[in-house]
Amino acid sequence: MSSWMPLTAHVDERVPGTVLILGPTGAAGGLAVQNARALGVQRIIGVGRGAADLARVAGMGAETVELTGGKAQDAKAIAAALDGRSPELVLDYLWGTPAESAFEALHSIPGAAPTSYVEIGSVAGEDAAVPASLLRSRPFRLSGSGIGSFPMDRYLVQGMAYLQVLADGKITVDATTYPLEQCTDAWNAGPGPRAVLTAG
Repeated sequence: MSSWMPLTAHVDERVPGTVLILGPTGAAGGLAVQNARALGVQRIIGVGRGAADLARVAGMGAETVELTGGKAQDAKAIAAALDGRSPELVLDYLWGTPAESAFEALHSIPGAAPTSYVEIGSVAGEDAAVPASLLRSRPFRLSGSGIGSFPMDRYLVQGMAYLQVLADGKITVDATTYPLEQCTDAWNAGPGPRAVLTAG
């Protein structure tokens, strides 16, 4: 739902041509790639770490950019992937320095195409500096996606719609199941498929 809510809000206006996803290699980020594809987004660019994980994301239909940790270098790589065209929507599961690289990349693109930037997670840091010049250079909307950022009635409606998307098999949720007595193993599973505890 962390990506489904901002994606459907954007689709209500019009289907974005390009969505940039920071952090597509985690469980929620991988679902963001699939959600964007299910809603008709033509171009998805995933920015993250780990060649093997990014290869998996590419297999979902996304173009990928591997982060190095160097802010300027990563900004250039993101800008190169965007190829002079601003994404209509950015879904950010990382924040911190990767977000600053994305801001720099967006600022380097000429023109005034509108971009909606949605902060969802902060695994790379709680703080990111937003350049004032970026905000003045184009229509730029910065918001967040979390349980308190949408009206609850809309959240419930979209939750039911998303359950139907899952039931229809349009989205694949990678999960590893653990019996309840192995909850410590599930907790320590690390990145990758979602850990699911089963009872009985």
